[in-house]
Amino acid sequence: MLNNLSEQIRECLNHAEDCARKAGACPDDSPFKQDFLNLEKRWLDLARSYGFGAKSAHKRRQYCGGLDHGETRSNADTRSGAER
Repeated sequence: MLNNLSEQIRECLNHAEDCARKAGACPDDSPFKQDFLNLEKRWLDLARSYGFGAKSAHKRRQYCGGLDHGETRSNADTRSGAER
């Protein structure tokens, strides 16, 4: 999952970079310049939200002792025993 998340973040950053490049190519009085800058910001915000979600999930797993979301300790023990 982390690789997929890293790819998603990388893709957002690539889109943001593309928008910044396009904004830079527009004349200052072009209505498209601000549109590209707004799109760049939105791609960066999305990348940050993916990063925040990954950190939040990691902290949740640490706090819960490695439990999956919604899993109880007895379920985890059963699952661990079945994997042995």
